[in-house]
Amino acid sequence: YGGGFSLGNALNSFANGPWGQRLGMALKDLSVRITGGGREVLSSAEVELLGRSQRMTYKAELVRVSGMRISERIIEVTFPDPLADQALPFDMKRTILVTYLDQDTMIVRHESGAAEVLQRRKEDADDEANGAPMAGEET
Repeated sequence: YGGGFSLGNALNSFANGPWGQRLGMALKDLSVRITGGGREVLSSAEVELLGRSQRMTYKAELVRVSGMRISERIIEVTFPDPLADQALPFDMKRTILVTYLDQDTMIVRHESGAAEVLQRRKEDADDEANGAPMAGEET
Protein backbone atom coordinates (compact mmCIF):
# COMPACT_ATOMS: atom_id res chain seq x y z
CA TYR A 1 0.00 0.00 0.00
CA GLY A 2 2.54 2.49 -1.15
CA GLY A 3 1.19 5.96 -1.59
CA GLY A 4 -0.58 6.02 1.75
CA PHE A 5 -2.97 3.10 1.40
CA SER A 6 -4.06 1.53 4.68
CA LEU A 7 -5.67 -1.93 4.78
CA GLY A 8 -7.82 -0.98 7.78
CA ASN A 9 -9.03 2.23 6.15
CA ALA A 10 -9.68 0.41 2.87
CA LEU A 11 -11.77 -2.29 4.59
CA ASN A 12 -13.70 0.33 6.53
CA SER A 13 -14.37 2.40 3.39
CA PHE A 14 -15.54 -0.66 1.43
CA ALA A 15 -17.78 -1.94 4.27
CA ASN A 16 -19.45 1.47 4.63
CA GLY A 17 -19.69 2.06 0.87
CA PRO A 18 -22.51 1.01 -1.47
CA TRP A 19 -21.02 -2.41 -2.37
CA GLY A 20 -20.29 -3.31 1.24
CA GLN A 21 -23.77 -2.22 2.31
CA ARG A 22 -25.40 -4.26 -0.48
CA LEU A 23 -23.42 -7.33 0.57
CA GLY A 24 -24.27 -6.81 4.25
CA MET A 25 -20.59 -6.35 5.12
CA ALA A 26 -19.63 -5.20 8.60
CA LEU A 27 -16.33 -4.87 10.44
CA LYS A 28 -15.89 -5.82 14.08
CA ASP A 29 -13.00 -6.05 16.48
CA LEU A 30 -10.33 -4.15 14.53
CA SER A 31 -7.01 -4.58 16.32
CA VAL A 32 -3.32 -3.90 15.89
CA ARG A 33 -0.81 -5.70 18.11
CA ILE A 34 2.77 -4.43 18.15
CA THR A 35 5.28 -6.87 19.66
CA GLY A 36 8.90 -7.88 19.36
CA GLY A 37 10.17 -4.69 20.93
CA GLY A 38 8.13 -2.60 18.48
CA ARG A 39 9.32 -4.43 15.35
CA GLU A 40 6.41 -6.79 14.60
CA VAL A 41 2.77 -6.02 13.79
CA LEU A 42 -0.26 -8.29 13.66
CA SER A 43 -3.35 -6.48 12.48
CA SER A 44 -6.74 -8.17 12.32
CA ALA A 45 -10.40 -7.51 11.68
CA GLU A 46 -13.49 -9.62 12.07
CA VAL A 47 -15.30 -9.33 8.74
CA GLU A 48 -19.00 -10.19 8.53
CA LEU A 49 -20.17 -10.83 4.99
CA LEU A 50 -23.55 -12.25 4.01
CA GLY A 51 -24.19 -13.23 7.64
CA ARG A 52 -20.90 -15.12 8.01
CA SER A 53 -18.03 -13.89 10.23
CA GLN A 54 -14.39 -14.53 9.38
CA ARG A 55 -11.08 -13.04 10.49
CA MET A 56 -8.75 -11.19 8.12
CA THR A 57 -5.17 -10.56 9.24
CA TYR A 58 -1.89 -9.19 8.07
CA LYS A 59 1.59 -9.38 9.52
CA ALA A 60 4.11 -6.60 9.03
CA GLU A 61 7.52 -5.54 10.17
CA LEU A 62 8.36 -2.07 11.44
CA VAL A 63 11.68 -0.34 10.92
CA ARG A 64 12.50 2.95 12.66
CA VAL A 65 13.52 5.56 10.10
CA SER A 66 13.87 8.43 12.59
CA GLY A 67 12.57 9.45 16.00
CA MET A 68 9.07 9.99 14.57
CA ARG A 69 9.05 8.01 11.31
CA ILE A 70 8.49 4.29 10.90
CA SER A 71 8.51 2.15 7.77
CA GLU A 72 5.91 -0.65 7.71
CA ARG A 73 6.26 -3.56 5.27
CA ILE A 74 3.48 -6.15 4.94
CA ILE A 75 4.93 -9.65 4.91
CA GLU A 76 1.80 -11.85 5.02
CA VAL A 77 -1.94 -11.41 4.39
CA THR A 78 -4.68 -13.89 5.29
CA PHE A 79 -8.07 -13.30 3.66
CA PRO A 80 -11.35 -14.97 4.57
CA ASP A 81 -12.23 -18.19 2.69
CA PRO A 82 -12.21 -19.01 -0.17
CA LEU A 83 -9.14 -16.79 -0.74
CA ALA A 84 -7.21 -17.76 2.45
CA ASP A 85 -3.44 -17.07 2.43
CA GLN A 86 -2.28 -15.20 -0.63
CA ALA A 87 1.16 -14.40 -1.95
CA LEU A 88 1.57 -10.65 -2.26
CA PRO A 89 1.72 -9.61 -5.93
CA PHE A 90 3.85 -6.55 -5.12
CA ASP A 91 5.84 -5.04 -2.26
CA MET A 92 3.40 -3.43 0.17
CA LYS A 93 4.99 -0.80 2.39
CA ARG A 94 4.34 2.65 3.71
CA THR A 95 6.02 5.27 5.83
CA ILE A 96 4.20 6.23 9.02
CA LEU A 97 4.65 9.45 10.96
CA VAL A 98 3.91 9.17 14.68
CA THR A 99 2.21 12.47 15.54
CA TYR A 100 1.21 11.68 19.14
CA LEU A 101 2.19 8.98 21.59
CA ASP A 102 1.50 8.37 25.28
CA GLN A 103 0.86 5.27 27.43
CA ASP A 104 -2.66 4.75 26.05
CA THR A 105 -2.92 6.45 22.65
CA MET A 106 -0.90 6.58 19.45
CA ILE A 107 -1.89 8.76 16.49
CA VAL A 108 -0.14 8.09 13.19
CA ARG A 109 -0.39 9.45 9.66
CA HIS A 110 0.75 7.83 6.45
CA GLU A 111 1.64 9.36 3.08
CA SER A 112 -1.93 10.37 2.20
CA GLY A 113 -2.19 12.34 5.44
CA ALA A 114 -5.05 10.22 6.79
CA ALA A 115 -4.82 9.80 10.56
CA GLU A 116 -5.23 6.53 12.40
CA VAL A 117 -5.91 6.61 16.14
CA LEU A 118 -4.83 3.52 18.06
CA GLN A 119 -5.83 3.04 21.69
CA ARG A 120 -4.28 0.48 24.01
CA ARG A 121 -6.74 -2.17 25.14
CA LYS A 122 -7.13 -2.37 28.89
CA GLU A 123 -6.26 -6.09 29.01
CA ASP A 124 -3.00 -5.46 27.10
CA ALA A 125 -2.04 -2.63 29.45
CA ASP A 126 -2.84 -4.84 32.48
CA ASP A 127 -0.73 -7.72 31.08
CA GLU A 128 2.19 -5.39 30.42
CA ALA A 129 1.95 -3.85 33.91
CA ASN A 130 2.01 -7.33 35.46
CA GLY A 131 5.06 -8.34 33.45
CA ALA A 132 3.21 -10.91 31.33
CA PRO A 133 4.60 -11.34 27.80
CA MET A 134 2.47 -10.04 24.95
CA ALA A 135 1.23 -12.52 22.35
CA GLY A 136 4.01 -13.36 19.98
CA GLU A 137 6.80 -12.39 22.40
CA GLU A 138 9.26 -14.95 23.63
CA THR A 139 9.78 -15.36 27.34
